[in-house]
Amino acid sequence: MDPDFVKKLDECICILEPIEMYIKLFQGDAVPCSDVYKAFLVLEEKMRNMSNISSEKKEYLAKLVRNRFNFMYGDAHGVCYLLDPRYLGDDMTRRLRNEIEDFIYNVLKNDGTTNKERQEQLAREYTAFRIEALRERRENTFRFRLIGQSKSVLQWWKADGTDWPLLLSHIENL
Repeated sequence: MDPDFVKKLDECICILEPIEMYIKLFQGDAVPCSDVYKAFLVLEEKMRNMSNISSEKKEYLAKLVRNRFNFMYGDAHGVCYLLDPRYLGDDMTRRLRNEIEDFIYNVLKNDGTTNKERQEQLAREYTAFRIEALRERRENTFRFRLIGQSKSVLQWWKADGTDWPLLLSHIENL
């Protein structure tokens, strides 16, 4: 009987559409952490850009998405998003990227130790990886296009990431 029933119903449908899209995407148990990270970025942006919804509601919804992201976020999400050749940390704040890079550089060896030489080697590998991955993405190479289709990110690392063995071992341990 509410005169705004149809308007409110349309608003609910508008809010639920992007959520439903990700519910379907994440029904499987094999979704890469990097895709989870990206999904939260996109979902927050979708909430901020919905039409026919007040700006207060959009900000509230975006804040809810951000809170859920912060609740579920772990180092593996950030590392995977940064080392996934499809994303390479896109839209990450510089502060967060620096924190994750520092985390990567300081990853411990199997014996629980690390040293300056290992940190420098990890930094060199990460830099070389990033340069090569950005090139492949920019040129949309055949190997790059396979990621997410017939090749998983882990398969990409095992097949194409062998030039960066310390990073590869870090990926395998996530």
